[in-house]
Amino acid sequence: GKAYYFDAEAPKAERMATYLLGRDHALEALRRKPEFAAARDEGTKLKDAIPLLVEEDVGPLYWAALNWSRWGEMKGILRVALDIPKVRAAMDHCHSLSEDYYEAAVHRFFSAFFTALPQFAGQDVERAEAHAKRAREIAPRHTENQITEAEYLAVHNRDRARYEALMAEVLAQPLPPEDDPFYFELLVARWDAERKLADLDRVLPE
Repeated sequence: GKAYYFDAEAPKAERMATYLLGRDHALEALRRKPEFAAARDEGTKLKDAIPLLVEEDVGPLYWAALNWSRWGEMKGILRVALDIPKVRAAMDHCHSLSEDYYEAAVHRFFSAFFTALPQFAGQDVERAEAHAKRAREIAPRHTENQITEAEYLAVHNRDRARYEALMAEVLAQPLPPEDDPFYFELLVARWDAERKLADLDRVLPE
């Protein structure tokens, strides 16, 4: 699902299928943890088995939850409501084990999550702002932070000036060498900023 996370142009059905496949592969990877696999085989609910996972399991746990949430977001609000407890439990555990995993990815997730939630399901914009701030503190060069902040918080608040300023930060950030492990993400963030600025009048009309 990671590749489709960066490709908003791909057909919806194709993206949804890949997110679901990414979730399932990540959940299967977690079964390499004997205690987790045994608990699940004994009928323990996923939410209740997650605390058995440790820091070395953060990678597959994070990607399972992210792919699940992306799929649910595209499926619709009722699906999101059904899946919130599982996704939230997974991301809360990721946060407790390693808040800096993948350049503060869990904070980016929660800044989007608490903004996008419907009010009846626990929307909390103040909490989203705190996560956005923490993501930038942990990973100041990771411009996916600004993309997420603009796409969710600036749009939610109808703050065009903030949106433009965040995109300008992305475009001003020098790219690292091509052998940098996050070169691709930072390059895509730059492309994303250019595309989003070109679409600004539709997203946040003056």
